[in-house]
Amino acid sequence: MRDRRASRPSRDRSYGSEQARAGQEAGMAAHYGDGSATSPTEKNRLGTAALVAGIVAMFALIFPVVIALPLGILGTAGAVVLGVMALRAIAAGRANNRAAAIIALVLGVVGVLMYALAVIGLVALGASGG
Repeated sequence: MRDRRASRPSRDRSYGSEQARAGQEAGMAAHYGDGSATSPTEKNRLGTAALVAGIVAMFALIFPVVIALPLGILGTAGAVVLGVMALRAIAAGRANNRAAAIIALVLGVVGVLMYALAVIGLVALGASGG
Protein backbone atom coordinates (compact mmCIF):
# COMPACT_ATOMS: atom_id res chain seq x y z
CA MET A 1 0.00 0.00 0.00
CA ARG A 2 1.12 3.42 -0.80
CA ASP A 3 1.30 6.18 1.80
CA ARG A 4 -1.09 8.95 0.81
CA ARG A 5 0.69 11.61 2.87
CA ALA A 6 3.76 11.35 0.67
CA SER A 7 1.80 12.33 -2.44
CA ARG A 8 0.28 15.46 -0.93
CA PRO A 9 1.98 18.78 -1.61
CA SER A 10 3.81 20.10 1.42
CA ARG A 11 2.19 22.95 3.24
CA ASP A 12 3.98 25.66 5.13
CA ARG A 13 3.49 24.90 8.80
CA SER A 14 5.57 27.78 10.14
CA TYR A 15 4.23 29.95 12.93
CA GLY A 16 1.44 32.23 11.76
CA SER A 17 1.13 30.79 8.27
CA GLU A 18 -2.31 29.34 8.90
CA GLN A 19 -3.54 32.59 10.45
CA ALA A 20 -2.16 34.58 7.52
CA ARG A 21 -3.75 32.22 5.03
CA ALA A 22 -7.09 32.43 6.83
CA GLY A 23 -6.92 36.21 6.83
CA GLN A 24 -6.04 36.35 3.15
CA GLU A 25 -8.90 34.02 2.32
CA ALA A 26 -11.25 36.33 4.22
CA GLY A 27 -10.05 39.30 2.16
CA MET A 28 -7.71 40.76 4.76
CA ALA A 29 -4.09 41.54 4.07
CA ALA A 30 -1.44 39.87 6.15
CA HIS A 31 0.60 42.48 8.04
CA TYR A 32 3.77 40.74 9.06
CA GLY A 33 6.54 43.30 9.10
CA ASP A 34 5.40 45.17 6.01
CA GLY A 35 5.45 48.52 7.80
CA SER A 36 1.70 48.96 8.03
CA ALA A 37 0.24 50.46 11.18
CA THR A 38 -2.01 47.83 12.66
CA SER A 39 -1.16 48.05 16.32
CA PRO A 40 -2.93 50.57 18.56
CA THR A 41 0.30 50.92 20.51
CA GLU A 42 2.26 52.30 17.57
CA LYS A 43 2.25 55.88 18.87
CA ASN A 44 2.59 55.13 22.58
CA ARG A 45 6.09 56.55 22.37
CA LEU A 46 4.62 60.05 22.14
CA GLY A 47 2.87 59.79 25.49
CA THR A 48 5.91 58.23 27.11
CA ALA A 49 8.23 60.93 25.72
CA ALA A 50 5.82 63.63 26.91
CA LEU A 51 5.77 62.12 30.39
CA VAL A 52 9.57 61.98 30.52
CA ALA A 53 9.79 65.60 29.36
CA GLY A 54 7.35 66.68 32.07
CA ILE A 55 9.27 64.82 34.76
CA VAL A 56 12.54 66.34 33.57
CA ALA A 57 10.98 69.81 33.69
CA MET A 58 9.80 69.30 37.27
CA PHE A 59 13.13 67.81 38.30
CA ALA A 60 14.97 70.80 36.81
CA LEU A 61 13.36 73.05 39.44
CA ILE A 62 15.90 71.90 42.02
CA PHE A 63 18.89 73.08 39.95
CA PRO A 64 20.36 76.58 39.89
CA VAL A 65 18.67 79.10 37.59
CA VAL A 66 21.31 78.87 34.86
CA ILE A 67 20.56 75.18 34.38
CA ALA A 68 16.90 75.12 35.43
CA LEU A 69 15.46 77.72 33.08
CA PRO A 70 16.68 76.31 29.75
CA LEU A 71 16.09 72.72 30.81
CA GLY A 72 12.71 73.54 32.32
CA ILE A 73 11.50 75.59 29.37
CA LEU A 74 12.48 72.84 26.92
CA GLY A 75 10.95 70.18 29.19
CA THR A 76 7.64 71.98 29.67
CA ALA A 77 7.35 72.83 25.98
CA GLY A 78 8.12 69.23 25.09
CA ALA A 79 5.62 67.90 27.61
CA VAL A 80 2.82 70.14 26.33
CA VAL A 81 3.49 69.61 22.62
CA LEU A 82 4.08 65.86 22.86
CA GLY A 83 1.14 65.47 25.25
CA VAL A 84 -1.21 67.12 22.76
CA MET A 85 0.20 65.00 19.93
CA ALA A 86 -0.27 61.85 22.03
CA LEU A 87 -3.88 62.77 22.83
CA ARG A 88 -4.55 63.26 19.12
CA ALA A 89 -3.02 59.86 18.36
CA ILE A 90 -5.21 58.33 21.08
CA ALA A 91 -8.31 59.97 19.61
CA ALA A 92 -7.38 58.57 16.19
CA GLY A 93 -6.93 55.07 17.66
CA ARG A 94 -3.17 54.88 17.05
CA ALA A 95 -2.23 54.84 20.76
CA ASN A 96 -3.74 53.76 24.05
CA ASN A 97 -1.73 55.40 26.85
CA ARG A 98 -4.17 58.16 27.71
CA ALA A 99 -3.13 58.40 31.37
CA ALA A 100 0.52 59.07 30.50
CA ALA A 101 -0.47 61.73 27.96
CA ILE A 102 -2.80 63.51 30.41
CA ILE A 103 -0.26 63.41 33.25
CA ALA A 104 2.40 64.78 30.90
CA LEU A 105 0.09 67.57 29.78
CA VAL A 106 -0.70 68.49 33.39
CA LEU A 107 3.02 68.45 34.29
CA GLY A 108 3.73 70.64 31.28
CA VAL A 109 1.08 73.22 32.17
CA VAL A 110 2.14 73.28 35.84
CA GLY A 111 5.74 73.63 34.69
CA VAL A 112 4.86 76.56 32.42
CA LEU A 113 3.15 78.30 35.34
CA MET A 114 6.04 77.62 37.74
CA TYR A 115 8.70 78.77 35.31
CA ALA A 116 6.66 81.87 34.47
CA LEU A 117 6.52 82.68 38.20
CA ALA A 118 10.28 82.08 38.45
CA VAL A 119 10.98 84.48 35.58
CA ILE A 120 8.65 87.11 37.07
CA GLY A 121 10.38 86.68 40.44
CA LEU A 122 13.83 87.05 38.87
CA VAL A 123 12.77 90.17 37.00
CA ALA A 124 11.23 91.66 40.14
CA LEU A 125 14.33 90.78 42.16
CA GLY A 126 16.58 92.37 39.56
CA ALA A 127 14.42 95.50 39.34
CA SER A 128 14.50 96.01 43.11
CA GLY A 129 18.27 95.80 43.15
CA GLY A 130 18.31 92.92 45.61
